[in-house]
Amino acid sequence: MTETTDSQLIREATSIFIRLRDHPQDPDLLSERDRFLAGGEAHRKAYTQMLAAWQVTGQAKKDKPSRAPLVALAMACLVGGFFAKAPLEIYLRADLTTDTAPRITRLESGDRATLDGTTALIDHTSDDIRQVEILRGAAFFDVRPDGRPFVVTSGELTVEVLGTSFEVGAFEDAGIVTVAEGAVRVTMGAQSWQLSPGEQLIWSAETGVTRDHVGIAHVASWRDDVLVADGLSFAQIAEILDRRIPGRVILTDAALGQQTIVGRFDLNDAQGTLNLLAKLTGARVTSVPNLAYFVRR
Repeated sequence: MTETTDSQLIREATSIFIRLRDHPQDPDLLSERDRFLAGGEAHRKAYTQMLAAWQVTGQAKKDKPSRAPLVALAMACLVGGFFAKAPLEIYLRADLTTDTAPRITRLESGDRATLDGTTALIDHTSDDIRQVEILRGAAFFDVRPDGRPFVVTSGELTVEVLGTSFEVGAFEDAGIVTVAEGAVRVTMGAQSWQLSPGEQLIWSAETGVTRDHVGIAHVASWRDDVLVADGLSFAQIAEILDRRIPGRVILTDAALGQQTIVGRFDLNDAQGTLNLLAKLTGARVTSVPNLAYFVRR
């Protein structure tokens, strides 16, 4: 699940803008901004949109000048489509979607699926195969044997079973598979793994593949509005919280995003959990309520 080039540039411009706002004379930040602007027309356009929006909102919000830069960030990123939970193309392709609340549904095959908040999938089931593609979010599947294989794809991951219960989660450039009952075969490129109950496989473009054991009760714990984090990165947890929070959760600090988190957190209050995680990691959250929540050190 990769971002578009425009979204990546908006993310970079946003990060530079926020940090320069706090330290306007920092020579390293000024050099970083200059290098960004020298990157080409698309870079300059992204930064110019942000500055133009700031000037407009700065005029309109003189009574609350401290909020003007935040509104500007929102407007600039909104122009680039960055604050959309997912590209419109995903929702046009999907057969099943959810808002910020989980939902239990029946697939074309008759198998039951529990979808986490802000999840989108395509049901490719036919007479010969039961197949589901996760475009965004996470789903827990209760699969009954009926002679046809059951296949779930998400990016580079393929999960195949005959009858079992398991979770598949999709992150940006990452994925997760956790088994509650039965066994699944996970394939990614030329590699494959056989997972048994309580086993979890996490793939990340940055860290590669890790395989671990989790308590059966913790498989897809988000179904009970609980996040059990055991080795997930802050960036991956931010994506999980993003499914439950109205508005985007945006990490502007790459090092913070790579930090490993361990603990048990409440998804009923996803925004409160985000604030708690920021406090525990020495970060802070700057928000435009219901639109964006910027997390940075």
